[in-house]
Amino acid sequence: MKTEVVMNLWIMEFFSGNPRQSVVSRLHLRSKAFRLYNSINNQKFFPFFVNTMLNLLNNLFGGGSSVATISAQELKEQLQSPQKPVLLDVRQPEEHKQKHIPNSLLIPLGDLQHRIKELEKYKNKEIIVYCASGARSSSACRMLSAAGYSVRNLNGGMMMWR
Repeated sequence: MKTEVVMNLWIMEFFSGNPRQSVVSRLHLRSKAFRLYNSINNQKFFPFFVNTMLNLLNNLFGGGSSVATISAQELKEQLQSPQKPVLLDVRQPEEHKQKHIPNSLLIPLGDLQHRIKELEKYKNKEIIVYCASGARSSSACRMLSAAGYSVRNLNGGMMMWR
């Protein structure tokens, strides 16, 4: 997607610019990115923009190993197959009540460490972890992967699920 490439270049320019580059120049680059954002159909571009920013922040500050991901479309296809994955929602109960993927388990990220034994019976199955945007579920995936589970993160979380 041409827009994605342009946006990523501007984001990279902004964050990796010359340290002596003036703040005004950096803000100008940022305003270019937001003008691009405003010039595109916001409904389609907004989830991409948020996901790109979250991935950037996760790469900069998340540390640790990368997490395998699955797109919403791939997950929908996988849910139609005979070998369905286990779905784990790591959002808060209020978020889960508003909207969730059917047949998913709910274990909020803050409770996962002491409730991980509840997932023991799924250790031989793939677990797809999701949250609102993919950030909390990425942390949950790292935790579960370290405990020996086969996991993938729903890319973009519920923002990308329709």
